[in-house]
Amino acid sequence: MSTSAEQQRVFSLVPGAAPIELVAFYPEFTDYYPESELQTKRWLVQNAGTDWVTLDVGANVGVYSMLMSRLSPEGHVHAFEPTATAELLRKNLAAQGIGNVTVRQVAMGNQAGMLDESIYRIWGAAPERQHYDFNTLDRFVTEAGLARVDCIKIDVDGFDLEVLKGAEKTLERFNPWVIIELNHALATRGQSVGDAMLWLLARGYNSALVLDQENFILKREPSDTAGPADRLSLTFDREPILLPPVFGPGEPLPAFFSPVAKLHNGAISVPDHPRALQIPGPRWSYGASWSREGAQTAGSIIVEAEIEVSAGAVGLGCLASDLTVYVGKEMMIHAAPGPQMVRLFVPQAETVEALMLRNVTEGGEPARAEIHSVRVFTARPAAVTASPVLDPRVRSFDLNECLANDGTTARDTRQIRIVPVGELGDALDLKAPYVPERMVYRYGIDRFKTEVDEPGIYRYLYKHLSPRRHLEFGTWEGFGTVLCAQSCAAEIWTINLPEGERDEQGNPLYGRQALEGETLKPAEHGQAGDAGERIGWRYRAAGLSDRVHQILCDSREFRAEEFAPEFFDTILVDGGHTPEVVISDTDKAIPLLRSGGVMIWHDFCPDPAALAASEAGQGVMRAIVDNYDRWRPHFSQVFWVRPSWLLIGVKA
Repeated sequence: MSTSAEQQRVFSLVPGAAPIELVAFYPEFTDYYPESELQTKRWLVQNAGTDWVTLDVGANVGVYSMLMSRLSPEGHVHAFEPTATAELLRKNLAAQGIGNVTVRQVAMGNQAGMLDESIYRIWGAAPERQHYDFNTLDRFVTEAGLARVDCIKIDVDGFDLEVLKGAEKTLERFNPWVIIELNHALATRGQSVGDAMLWLLARGYNSALVLDQENFILKREPSDTAGPADRLSLTFDREPILLPPVFGPGEPLPAFFSPVAKLHNGAISVPDHPRALQIPGPRWSYGASWSREGAQTAGSIIVEAEIEVSAGAVGLGCLASDLTVYVGKEMMIHAAPGPQMVRLFVPQAETVEALMLRNVTEGGEPARAEIHSVRVFTARPAAVTASPVLDPRVRSFDLNECLANDGTTARDTRQIRIVPVGELGDALDLKAPYVPERMVYRYGIDRFKTEVDEPGIYRYLYKHLSPRRHLEFGTWEGFGTVLCAQSCAAEIWTINLPEGERDEQGNPLYGRQALEGETLKPAEHGQAGDAGERIGWRYRAAGLSDRVHQILCDSREFRAEEFAPEFFDTILVDGGHTPEVVISDTDKAIPLLRSGGVMIWHDFCPDPAALAASEAGQGVMRAIVDNYDRWRPHFSQVFWVRPSWLLIGVKA
């Protein structure tokens, strides 16, 4: 079953490029298309030539054919789709006016002719058994008179190895890139992933890049052509993907949703805090809905909500008329200090019945949230302007460009290395690699939170660096102290202002925070999270006080001379974020760090958009820019971890 462009459209996201628009597709896969095979699409964006000739075997509705058409405008795509899905593919190509893709409704295998076979049109449904017209890639290439083949993409739900066997001469002649999905579907043909790997190994393929868990990218290297080796090595892409919004707000649509919420499943207003809602479990329970009231609007919209979650986690999304099917993606929001901005892209405004808030807390505990505002806009495409420092192909940046037009004297270029987070172990010569806890971020690096997005990095560093003595500037509630103490056996010294950081008016810069599963009382909102008894309460609650020395003072008055030179193995600089304080903390830290020890500066990020949105980041950057030439000789290497807010230096 398909749908017309007038009824609905979906967008398949492409990291680093504009999305692929589909007007014909299978509705049951509406949630799959937007974020399908992101790593593979990213690889193609980074590697495809403008004149590539691509064979798309198992083209389905055309996501890869359309992408390769765009990436290789001087080349050509031959798309093979034997089932009725070929009609959807043609509709999608026609809707975009694509002329460099040729659709062939034929099956590919290891023999040619009419064959009685079972082929999956929709994976998960029963295969469709009938007589299909089969061909081999070798025969097709000869018949079509192709003088080059640069890429063969194979995704045929079980026939994958047979397609390879039917392409043996083409592989030998052209040595194209092979992108092949290998998984349990091979079992339907009595085969396995191991069988496919052995076949490839015997033909000189000695390595493969693994993307999206089951896509394998292979090409014989010059050193492989002498003959088969005894192993086929696998490399996994461990560079996280950031998915900034593809669409942004256009014209406002006032009064789109009712201002009055309808409560569900025992959800209640919180006593003494009537705008906050408490939603009981279990997980996925609906809590509150706001029905649609505005004038009929067709096309795509953006729903922008400011929401504060003080306990658990909630989901926010738009539902269709039956209140069971989501129109567009639901966003999950976890407890965090202060309001968070959530932006929903809704592809079909005319099908929206209500905005729904529900409990998505993993353990099913009650969730508590307050929606401060909801605004609705028409959706307009956002410019794809990814920062160069976030491009996986970029491995360094010029520090001088991080604070552009700031009036400072121009210097010779000062390049700082970029280390992708997945290569952190190699950079520090650690025994085990770092496997990121999250591979896809549905927001930009400007919205990273230490407690949500960086704990895995800290745990990994402390575990594998195994410091005996650790110093941190900036305790706050002791979250970072807990990460260190639970990851290694270090004795820890941690410094914090007795009454925390304050702004010029004396207001707390950092409020109390509630992590997932925690709840703040209404009276606790806005209170300082890094003052008095709140300083370090998390490490005390975790029973780790016996290894922690809490120092309460202005770090500028910290008496570093009371410690022996090179006393510490690791040091974290994450206290005050004004240039003056960062400079003072770093100057005191350097002599205290042993040779080979690791210094971590937090709140450092060279991404321009993130830096512009972070006052703390600007303070740290100012300190680094102005003092880099003085500090750099003390370190054997300095690098930024991507994506993160961490700058790391290894003491010379």
